[in-house]
Amino acid sequence: MDTHNYLNGLSLANLVEYMSNNGSQHLAALTQDEVVAQHVNIIDNEIPGDLYRFVAEALWARLDPHIEGLSSADLKRKEALIDDIINVKVRIDELKFADPERQELLKVLAGLRYEATIEGDLAIVFWCRIKDLKKRRKIVKRNVLSIPYGATPYGLGQQHIDDAGKIGIQELLAMEHAWCAFLGREVYETCVEKIPRLMRLLRLFESAGAKAEFETRFLTWIVPVTKFPVVQNYTQGTIKKVKIPYNTKIYQCNVSCPECPIPLKGKQSRGASPNITHALDAAHLMLVVNACDFPVITVHDSYGSLAPDLGTLYQKVREQFYRLHSKKPLEQIAMHIGMDIGDVDFGNYNIEEVLNSSYSFI
Repeated sequence: MDTHNYLNGLSLANLVEYMSNNGSQHLAALTQDEVVAQHVNIIDNEIPGDLYRFVAEALWARLDPHIEGLSSADLKRKEALIDDIINVKVRIDELKFADPERQELLKVLAGLRYEATIEGDLAIVFWCRIKDLKKRRKIVKRNVLSIPYGATPYGLGQQHIDDAGKIGIQELLAMEHAWCAFLGREVYETCVEKIPRLMRLLRLFESAGAKAEFETRFLTWIVPVTKFPVVQNYTQGTIKKVKIPYNTKIYQCNVSCPECPIPLKGKQSRGASPNITHALDAAHLMLVVNACDFPVITVHDSYGSLAPDLGTLYQKVREQFYRLHSKKPLEQIAMHIGMDIGDVDFGNYNIEEVLNSSYSFI
């Protein structure tokens, strides 16, 4: 599809969402990834890059060949089974809980689901029904936004379950949870394949957190430039078993005692990626606000000002992003968290290019 035609007619408000995936911008700068840098607009693109579209196209490029390999009879049978499942689920939702018809339809649905496990490939067929690129992009957008913050395949699948009724795509309203879980895994694997430098860096962060947990310590680091200290102080109270007599019986309860804290299992590794990315987000924000001599409003990673100051604000945002990443923050963070910088796969991106980027931040 021609990108100019795809963007034609979009308002400024529509274009804004193409311009920045802030977490991936930081990761692309850390790894000097020239491929991702183009898609997240920290280089001077002629037209806006779009990481969500890039991942959506790559994802369905993985799925569509499976459909092309099916015979017309196989495809027709799978399509019919999908329609049956969706129609039964829609009817169940229309009925009251105690309605006898609902109970019978639940049995029918169980039979259809069993048939689906035997048939196989229904998830692929279901997702390949969605042909429109804008819908495909919308489906993966939250997943791609979450990747820099430590998203897992399971978590990505859960997002599809949670968002089915929120993103305005009619085809998703009665889909099976198994189909959502499938797509979450596929999005994750697509990112591993298409943005490998970023995914590898995230795994290295997680490994550093796991090592800290094994050594019974909190992962700590100093944010470059701002010198802000970060400590992943995740704790829980020591669990003690308490026996409580009541009437003629003895009940045993597990009680958390916060006065005796111990490290919370799993949080050092799971928290590493999102906290490092958030720390860089926060550092950038602090630098931008401090560099402006006019009122600035911020919402997460978005910046705003009065109209006469917008041009200057846009310049300051790019300058401070350059200031932060020109100090090679990954080397400093890696030193603090015990990560071997030699394990990072670096590209050829030059951080100076962000200074001339046209669509990097709004």
